[in-house]
Amino acid sequence: MGGVPQIVTSVSVVLMDADLDTLATALYARIDDVLKEHPELVPWRPKVGIAPKLSDAELLTLAVIQVLQGYAEETRWLRHAEHGLRGLFPYLPGQSGYNKRLRKSTTQMQALIRLLAAEVDVVHDDTWLIDSTPVECGRSRETAKRSDLAGWAGYGYCASHSRWFWGLRLHLVATPAGLPITFALTNPKLDERDVALDLFESDPALLVGRHRQTLLADKGYRSAEFERRLADLGIELVRPSMHRERPRRGEPELRSLRQIIESINHTLKSKLSLEHQWSMPARRPQHQPRISVSADRGSHRALTPRASQRVDAERRAHQAVRGRRRRMDARGAAVQPAGGRRELPAPRRADVRLRAGGTYLARGVSSQQ
Repeated sequence: MGGVPQIVTSVSVVLMDADLDTLATALYARIDDVLKEHPELVPWRPKVGIAPKLSDAELLTLAVIQVLQGYAEETRWLRHAEHGLRGLFPYLPGQSGYNKRLRKSTTQMQALIRLLAAEVDVVHDDTWLIDSTPVECGRSRETAKRSDLAGWAGYGYCASHSRWFWGLRLHLVATPAGLPITFALTNPKLDERDVALDLFESDPALLVGRHRQTLLADKGYRSAEFERRLADLGIELVRPSMHRERPRRGEPELRSLRQIIESINHTLKSKLSLEHQWSMPARRPQHQPRISVSADRGSHRALTPRASQRVDAERRAHQAVRGRRRRMDARGAAVQPAGGRRELPAPRRADVRLRAGGTYLARGVSSQQ
């Protein structure tokens, strides 16, 4: 028991320090100690073979610092670490190897988060906050049909923002200090109360040793059946009272505490870039070069990217000239002769010639009076 307070004190002191090197060193040392204490968390590797140049503790430390630094793209993060963190990590893998190892260490990362969170004092708080927030994954119809999330994501309505969205919904349970307890990403059409019950019933270890837990929620969790099932689990639900309902316990202090879960959701979505769209515009395949047809010679030739851009600029300039002609023709008022017959002027259009350099030169348009 004497070693735990020393660990907690050292970690809290490091978090107060703004030095990134000190934080990375302390985090690496603690993760390495946890992996030695729990060898079941280390992935199996053959005794005879090539050992990884980047250890598991270094990999997890590198992933945590990436989130703290706000790098969502792995390529940009590794490029930054190559110059700024080379002294802490002697070997840095490529983007492909880093991504593969990080995906395989998902279970290891979750277990370490649970173990490290158990060393924090606020994990024993008897008050939890629960809320759900939309995680938008796309806006166009084509994205909804071709995305890998099709079947998992769906259309839902966000009442707080008064808008529809296509994506997932994040259900989060956290302490008032901002420590996440459990979470789930679900289809937005699922009921919030059913997801909350699944969170607590699927992981009984969350409520072990807790005699009476208080859960703060909004009006969306109002249900007599939901409160009864939570009471069976040893959880008391505190929510705002509805219209023509008697005031409930803890309602005056509920509004200030509800703002905490909103700020936690915003922090997680911004830090983890949950709603950032990384889709790239469609590009022309390299094996299908753009073909240009020459009107004067009737021949076909493939254009280079620079020539293709020049052709696009010429087309836009030609469209601008045609639009300018239409407006000039429309401004030519109809001539009303003495006989009462309305005649339109006959415009005399000048030729549009292509000048060297890829730009169009348009001559003026005059009308015969």
